[in-house]
Amino acid sequence: MLFVIQWIRDLWLGSAPVEFESSYGLSESVERLKAATRRFVFSVLTRQEAVGVVKEERVSLQRVIPMVGNAFKPFLRGRFIVRDGKVFLIGRFTVHPFAKLFMAFWFGGVGCFMLLALLEHNSKNAPLAVLVGGGMLATGAAFLWFCKWLARNDAAWLSDVIRRALSAKAFAEFQRSGTITRSASFVGRRPTVILAVTGALALMGLISVLGAISGIQSAHTDPQGLVVRYFSDERSRLVAVGYGAAMLVLAFGVYRRWLLAWRAGLILLVCGGIYFVLTVLAANGPHFDYRLTIFVCVAGLVVTMFWLRWWHAQRIHFHE
Repeated sequence: MLFVIQWIRDLWLGSAPVEFESSYGLSESVERLKAATRRFVFSVLTRQEAVGVVKEERVSLQRVIPMVGNAFKPFLRGRFIVRDGKVFLIGRFTVHPFAKLFMAFWFGGVGCFMLLALLEHNSKNAPLAVLVGGGMLATGAAFLWFCKWLARNDAAWLSDVIRRALSAKAFAEFQRSGTITRSASFVGRRPTVILAVTGALALMGLISVLGAISGIQSAHTDPQGLVVRYFSDERSRLVAVGYGAAMLVLAFGVYRRWLLAWRAGLILLVCGGIYFVLTVLAANGPHFDYRLTIFVCVAGLVVTMFWLRWWHAQRIHFHE
């Protein structure tokens, strides 16, 4: 129990103080770090970035990974100072104040609940209340541990970004190793994004092929129970088999990181966006609402453009 309390206290207070020495003057250091980071989270769509505020008197940076959220990831909070004629960025890695507020509300509230249950005289439910409270504390601690584990590399990653922005030596080494990074990315373990896309495409292909074999086109639930829709003819089943086979071949190409598979992914996304728009336009009934139709079509195209931009950024993982 004492270990858990100490661990939560360290998470609340943050890391030990850290500092980064700059090779430049004060104003240039601020501008260089600002150029190496993004100002808003919404500007990060396709690749991970360091995002936050960079000012002389206040620096607050976080690592932002597209489509990955973690309220308990570490932020670097600090400021620039001049010491002995040199510029330093000093601060510490700590969680967001709102995350600390949640921690205080959760653990403080549960602790008060357990204490009141113990202090209440002649309470038959005190043991149950203590058991439930202990379970809630354990759940909160487990959740915090999992969030911290997900962000285990964030502090080191942010430190590397800051060093490359402020240190002339680190920046030169990064430029020299830039030509190696791309070729080395094809050696060893495949990137997580490649494995995830491969799994999604393979699952789509298997579902389509198995559905064609069983004759089931779709299934959904409604208030009356499970509703199963079957293929109307053999031609539609053959189309489903062809689509499933194409998805499986594409999954294999993505896994092998062929450039042709990356291009096929672009074509698939474009065709999917066009198909969505055509489906919406063809689904209008007697009560046609052109404003709603335009809104849905535009929203679909925006989503398609987002995924196209994201997939375009994955080009670095594929062979020439």
